[in-house]
Amino acid sequence: MASTSTPTGFSIRGDPAYAPPAGSGALGYEGHTPLGTLEVPGVDAGQKGTFFDFAVSEALTDGNVDTSDEAQVMSVLRTRHGAGTDALVDDARRAVASLGPQVKDYLEQTGAGNSPGVIQALAQWHRGGFKLSPGQARQRMVSEKDPTMRRLLAMLAARP
Repeated sequence: MASTSTPTGFSIRGDPAYAPPAGSGALGYEGHTPLGTLEVPGVDAGQKGTFFDFAVSEALTDGNVDTSDEAQVMSVLRTRHGAGTDALVDDARRAVASLGPQVKDYLEQTGAGNSPGVIQALAQWHRGGFKLSPGQARQRMVSEKDPTMRRLLAMLAARP
């Protein structure tokens, strides 16, 4: 299957030949293994859960973005992040590389890696945002100007 490039370097459309494992559930991507069940070496359940919650909440802010249209995805990212967009996309790519082949395969097969919200979440993962303790997150919220990062910090601050 010919694949089209996207901001994070994943194929735009899921592979039509992909057959999900029998009995696999889905959380937003019917017929695919839920992202939260993927094994990611060195990532604890709390970090994975917060990442997933943040990625989904950010994806909900995408509105009616056609994620198969790279120009539209990049336009949304440039509106939100201005001159920092290229660094954001590069950091999202680095996050995927560090999270391993299961995560990359999931993002390619579902097309989730094309969501501006998921790209933002991946970039924050690479930048270490998900490793903050609730106390550290509350301290950073005081001076944080970026609305995306403020939403992540609020989630982290609310963790037990």
